[in-house]
Amino acid sequence: MRDGLRIGTRRVCSAFFVIFAATFLYDVCHVQGADGKDEPEAISRGFEILALFQGPWRVTERHLDSDGEISVTVSGTEEVTWLYEDRVIQRAYLRPGQSESYRASGFLTYNATQERYEGVWFNSQSREGPIDVTGTWNESAKTMVFSLTRRDGKNDEELFRITEAFTSDSQRESTTYQVRDGMLRKIMETQYVRSKPCPAKIRGLYTN
Repeated sequence: MRDGLRIGTRRVCSAFFVIFAATFLYDVCHVQGADGKDEPEAISRGFEILALFQGPWRVTERHLDSDGEISVTVSGTEEVTWLYEDRVIQRAYLRPGQSESYRASGFLTYNATQERYEGVWFNSQSREGPIDVTGTWNESAKTMVFSLTRRDGKNDEELFRITEAFTSDSQRESTTYQVRDGMLRKIMETQYVRSKPCPAKIRGLYTN
């Protein structure tokens, strides 16, 4: 009688474990949107990538001259926060100056239909309006590739490309290129070092 009770108890516990595991895996692979409906895993992952940018960063910019040599090195800070129920990140950048500080703010989200990232960028020195941004994520390289479009003082279109590679959970390396006549010219290298532990790593989103 007791043996039968033990076997029955084991079966109930095993069944409970299977149900619990299945429920847990479903919760991991399906995230609810703002309307309470489950999102497909691919869409969920698209937004999870944005979490890698979250948090405060120490920033070092190295500006290059026409010969590709470092001409100026400056430092600043960036704060990246979530907006609109974790659907948009805001990147707020500050670079103190002796006479005037440089400030910039960008907004980035994931377009699930186009399977790309889209956003806009403003800064305190531009007089030609915002900069349009699109981006794609390379999962194997842990790199975001941004394409930027802006208007210059003559209303001509200027194109730029930025690659932001996450070399670890606490550091990313960015390279900015000017695109002209189909050619890329490197104009800036930027290093970001995280000031606090990576929230995405705590959530298990980042793996080396």
